[in-house]
Amino acid sequence: MVIDDDFSSVREYIAELAKTGIPVLWWNGDGNPPHSAHDVRFVLLDLDLTGTSAVDNYDLDAKVLSLVPGPFTVLIVAVNPTEDSAENLKKAYSVVNKGKELPGFIIKNTITKRTMEPDKIAQTAANYIREILDKKPIFESLLLAEQSIEYGKDASLAELAQERFEATIKAWVKSIAEDAGDESLAREFVLSLAQFQIRHLGKSSAYPKLKALLKSLSAQKSSSDQPLSSRIMHYRSYYDPDPGEDPWTGDTYQTNGGDPKKAYATIITPKCSL
Repeated sequence: MVIDDDFSSVREYIAELAKTGIPVLWWNGDGNPPHSAHDVRFVLLDLDLTGTSAVDNYDLDAKVLSLVPGPFTVLIVAVNPTEDSAENLKKAYSVVNKGKELPGFIIKNTITKRTMEPDKIAQTAANYIREILDKKPIFESLLLAEQSIEYGKDASLAELAQERFEATIKAWVKSIAEDAGDESLAREFVLSLAQFQIRHLGKSSAYPKLKALLKSLSAQKSSSDQPLSSRIMHYRSYYDPDPGEDPWTGDTYQTNGGDPKKAYATIITPKCSL
C-alpha cells in the first residue's frame, strides 16, 4: 500500500511496483482505507500527509497506520527525512494507540522523495525488507505460513467450486446444520473447509522454506524464561468477546450467582437458548 496525499508525487513509484507484479493500492490517508485494502504487508508511507511539509506530524501518520490491516513493514518516503524518522514514528504509534505496538516493523532507512529513481524503488524496497526478515525470523515464519495457507485456500476452493460437487456440498451443509445447529452452521462450515485447505499446504513453494526456518528456530534457546502457557495460551483462550460475537463450545463465563460452586459455567454446545 502506498499512502500519500499527493498521488502525482508517487505515480511513478506505483507504476514501477506494478510492473514487477506487486499488487499496489494507493490511499491518500483520509478517512478509512479503501474497502479493497486487505492482506497489506508492505506500506510506503509519506510523512507529510497534509501537504504542508510538516514532516514532523508523526501523530497523523500513526493514526493512519493504525487503520491499515497488518502485519506490515513500513518504508518512509519524505521530502526531508531524518535519521530519527523511523524511531519517531514508532514512538508516535505507541502514544496515539495507547501503548499498542505496531503490528510489524518500520525500516530505519528512508527514501527521499523526488531523489529516488522510480525504476529502483522495487529493488530498494525488497532489499530493505530482506534485511528486516533476516533479523526477524519469527515475522518471516508468520509470512511464510500465510503464503502456505493462501496456496492451500486457492487449491482447495478451486476443487470444491467445480459444478460436480454442488449436490454433495448441499448435503454436507445440511449434515453440519443437523449436527451443530443453525447458529453454529457458518462457523463449522468454515472450520470444515480448513481441513480441505490443510491437505494442500505442503505443495506451496513457501512450505519448504517454512520447514527449514522453523527447524532452525526450534533449535535455538529461548530468550525468555516465561512459561509458554502464560503467553501463547493466554492469547488464544482468554479475551473479552466482541459485542454480538457468537459463543463457542468450551467458552467459560463467570456467572452472576451467589453460590461459589457455580461461579463459572462452561458451554458444552452453543445449540441452546443461549
